[in-house]
Amino acid sequence: MGQSVTAQPKLRREIRIPIYWLLVGVAVVFISPIASVWASVTIARNNSERIVREQQQAQVEAQAEGRRVACSFFGASLDAYKETPPTTATGRNIQENYLEFYRLSGCQPPRDK
Repeated sequence: MGQSVTAQPKLRREIRIPIYWLLVGVAVVFISPIASVWASVTIARNNSERIVREQQQAQVEAQAEGRRVACSFFGASLDAYKETPPTTATGRNIQENYLEFYRLSGCQPPRDK
Protein backbone atom coordinates (compact mmCIF):
# COMPACT_ATOMS: atom_id res chain seq x y z
CA MET A 1 0.00 0.00 0.00
CA GLY A 2 2.62 2.30 -0.49
CA GLN A 3 1.48 4.92 -2.78
CA SER A 4 4.06 7.35 -3.67
CA VAL A 5 3.34 10.98 -3.56
CA THR A 6 4.72 12.74 -6.50
CA ALA A 7 5.43 16.40 -6.22
CA GLN A 8 3.54 18.41 -8.66
CA PRO A 9 5.42 21.14 -10.38
CA LYS A 10 4.56 24.61 -9.08
CA LEU A 11 2.62 26.61 -11.58
CA ARG A 12 3.83 30.11 -11.86
CA ARG A 13 1.25 32.58 -13.01
CA GLU A 14 2.28 35.71 -14.70
CA ILE A 15 0.12 38.80 -14.72
CA ARG A 16 0.77 41.23 -17.44
CA ILE A 17 -0.67 44.70 -17.23
CA PRO A 18 -0.42 46.96 -20.24
CA ILE A 19 1.36 50.24 -19.48
CA TYR A 20 -1.69 52.37 -20.31
CA TRP A 21 -3.68 50.64 -17.53
CA LEU A 22 -0.88 51.47 -15.14
CA LEU A 23 -1.04 55.10 -16.25
CA VAL A 24 -4.82 55.14 -15.86
CA GLY A 25 -4.48 53.74 -12.35
CA VAL A 26 -1.91 56.36 -11.36
CA ALA A 27 -4.09 59.11 -12.84
CA VAL A 28 -7.12 57.91 -10.90
CA VAL A 29 -5.21 57.66 -7.64
CA PHE A 30 -3.33 60.96 -7.85
CA ILE A 31 -4.97 63.29 -10.36
CA SER A 32 -8.62 62.65 -9.50
CA PRO A 33 -8.39 64.00 -5.92
CA ILE A 34 -6.51 67.06 -7.10
CA ALA A 35 -9.12 67.70 -9.80
CA SER A 36 -11.89 67.28 -7.23
CA VAL A 37 -10.31 69.82 -4.87
CA TRP A 38 -9.77 72.27 -7.71
CA ALA A 39 -13.39 71.89 -8.86
CA SER A 40 -14.67 72.38 -5.30
CA VAL A 41 -12.60 75.51 -4.80
CA THR A 42 -13.73 76.91 -8.15
CA ILE A 43 -17.39 76.23 -7.37
CA ALA A 44 -17.06 77.79 -3.90
CA ARG A 45 -15.37 80.89 -5.34
CA ASN A 46 -18.07 81.30 -8.00
CA ASN A 47 -20.82 80.91 -5.38
CA SER A 48 -19.11 83.47 -3.16
CA GLU A 49 -18.84 85.99 -6.00
CA ARG A 50 -22.50 85.42 -6.94
CA ILE A 51 -23.63 85.94 -3.35
CA VAL A 52 -21.62 89.17 -3.08
CA ARG A 53 -23.20 90.45 -6.33
CA GLU A 54 -26.67 89.56 -5.07
CA GLN A 55 -26.00 91.33 -1.75
CA GLN A 56 -24.76 94.43 -3.54
CA GLN A 57 -27.84 94.43 -5.77
CA ALA A 58 -30.11 94.04 -2.75
CA GLN A 59 -28.31 96.92 -1.04
CA VAL A 60 -28.75 99.16 -4.08
CA GLU A 61 -32.45 98.26 -4.25
CA ALA A 62 -32.89 98.92 -0.51
CA GLN A 63 -31.21 102.31 -0.83
CA ALA A 64 -33.44 103.20 -3.78
CA GLU A 65 -36.53 102.15 -1.83
CA GLY A 66 -35.36 104.14 1.20
CA ARG A 67 -34.80 107.19 -0.99
CA ARG A 68 -38.24 106.76 -2.55
CA VAL A 69 -39.94 106.55 0.86
CA ALA A 70 -37.97 109.52 2.22
CA CYS A 71 -38.75 111.62 -0.84
CA SER A 72 -42.40 110.71 -0.59
CA PHE A 73 -42.51 111.70 3.08
CA PHE A 74 -40.59 114.96 2.72
CA GLY A 75 -42.46 115.85 -0.47
CA ALA A 76 -45.83 115.33 1.21
CA SER A 77 -44.70 117.36 4.23
CA LEU A 78 -43.50 120.21 2.02
CA ASP A 79 -46.77 120.08 0.08
CA ALA A 80 -48.67 120.44 3.35
CA TYR A 81 -46.57 123.50 4.22
CA LYS A 82 -47.21 124.88 0.73
CA GLU A 83 -50.98 124.63 1.24
CA THR A 84 -50.77 126.10 4.74
CA PRO A 85 -47.59 128.14 5.16
CA PRO A 86 -46.07 128.09 8.64
CA THR A 87 -46.85 131.08 10.81
CA THR A 88 -44.31 130.51 13.58
CA ALA A 89 -40.54 130.39 13.64
CA THR A 90 -40.70 126.72 14.68
CA GLY A 91 -42.93 125.90 11.73
CA ARG A 92 -40.58 127.71 9.31
CA ASN A 93 -37.62 125.89 10.90
CA ILE A 94 -39.32 122.52 10.40
CA GLN A 95 -40.15 123.46 6.82
CA GLU A 96 -36.49 124.35 6.19
CA ASN A 97 -35.35 121.06 7.74
CA TYR A 98 -37.77 119.09 5.56
CA LEU A 99 -36.51 120.98 2.51
CA GLU A 100 -32.89 120.28 3.47
CA PHE A 101 -33.61 116.56 3.94
CA TYR A 102 -35.48 116.55 0.63
CA ARG A 103 -32.41 117.98 -1.12
CA LEU A 104 -29.95 115.69 0.72
CA SER A 105 -31.99 112.65 -0.27
CA GLY A 106 -31.60 113.62 -3.94
CA CYS A 107 -35.33 113.87 -4.48
CA GLN A 108 -36.76 115.11 -7.76
CA PRO A 109 -38.01 117.55 -8.82
CA PRO A 110 -35.86 120.10 -7.00
CA ARG A 111 -37.81 122.40 -4.68
CA ASP A 112 -37.27 125.85 -3.27
CA LYS A 113 -40.06 125.64 -0.67
